[in-house]
Amino acid sequence: MLSKDKNSKIYQLLDSTWPKFRANLQNSGHSISGEIPKTISDVIRVSIGKIIQEPVIGSNQNTYVINEENKLFIIDLNGKIIEELEVPKHPQCPIFLSDGTFYLTSLAKVQHYSSNGEILWEDFIDGVPTSVTINSKGIIYFAAHSFDWAGLYAYTAKGERVFDIALMKPFNIGAHGLGAGFSAPILSHDESIFLAFRFFSTYIWDPEEGPEPEHHYNCYCVNPDGKKIWTFKSSQLSLWRPYFPIITDKKLVLATFCSQILPIKEGNKIPKWTLNYFEELEDSYYKILGKEIESRKISFFNFAGYPSYNTESKIFYCRLDGFSSVSSTKPNTYPPPIDTGSIYIIFSDLDLKNKMKYRTPLRLTTDLAIDKVGNLCGGGMNGILILSPTCDLIHSFELPSRINYCIIGPKKTIICSDDSENLYILK
Repeated sequence: MLSKDKNSKIYQLLDSTWPKFRANLQNSGHSISGEIPKTISDVIRVSIGKIIQEPVIGSNQNTYVINEENKLFIIDLNGKIIEELEVPKHPQCPIFLSDGTFYLTSLAKVQHYSSNGEILWEDFIDGVPTSVTINSKGIIYFAAHSFDWAGLYAYTAKGERVFDIALMKPFNIGAHGLGAGFSAPILSHDESIFLAFRFFSTYIWDPEEGPEPEHHYNCYCVNPDGKKIWTFKSSQLSLWRPYFPIITDKKLVLATFCSQILPIKEGNKIPKWTLNYFEELEDSYYKILGKEIESRKISFFNFAGYPSYNTESKIFYCRLDGFSSVSSTKPNTYPPPIDTGSIYIIFSDLDLKNKMKYRTPLRLTTDLAIDKVGNLCGGGMNGILILSPTCDLIHSFELPSRINYCIIGPKKTIICSDDSENLYILK
């Protein structure tokens, strides 16, 4: 495993608490330099419009955050807006490098910016991209999909396209499709690239809209030169649930309808699934924000959002969602899902024998962020929770609305945003 000092240098990431989407190249949400405050005594609120991407910590420990009007804001720890940049439509989360520059992908475009927001180079691409990852040689990777193409791009630091490889046949999702897309690419320790693609719809496929996709969930492993090593396809993982993989030490973890753990192997053989996790749980009621909700049987769970993994303690955290098996009394309607986002399941190095369940006092709505000592923070329906590595409550802080992003900021701060138009700096 890479040391703390080498983690930044080898992969050329900026030495900040959260330089890219999910903090690191494994998308594990573990900040090896950030520290979560034990209590919150000061709140700075900045209204910048609805935030559509996870904030990152860039140059000079400033927060970089994008709103729905395609504006990139640079904000210091005092809440002062230093700069406001216009960016292309549908921008993704930026990634910051050790020289202070950053990459940004958006609809049909990839751009490399200087630390002050000047465009160093750009190129046109096909479709809607993911965010960027980078290897030790400075090659950046991102995926994109459109009605005409679906695959992986690679560029050098100078903007030269290394390759663009199609990973699957594109398809028109039609008017009934709820969504389709690639997950953010991740790197294993041998710098293989992993990414997943899923299509989801609640409607029966209409043959007039074109051929139905062969599989609703595809997972790909590609070597650094663009050669596809293996592909895993499944229709059992479709549904309209999250599909986000992360990398632990020796495993690829797909958090979807059920947790499936895939060992990373070299060669052309497709690795076999080593574990399927599926569990029924019955409870008479759940308490959310101190209020009892209707009694129901929880027939199955779905993992929600990105799981989090502490690379030092080998502990894996994942938020769960539940759906009711009880029919609604109203005709032609379904009972609303019971969001058990307040429950996390923890695997000690992904060993199911050591699994534990914890119920937090606040219904969580964001992924967990892990700091350098293993403490956790996450946003909920009306506030922020700070938890110990075993999910014991350290501190809670109330905020006026639902939190949609929560990251670890510099100098013992938490940076979060809500469903309205606010960015919060919690000290």
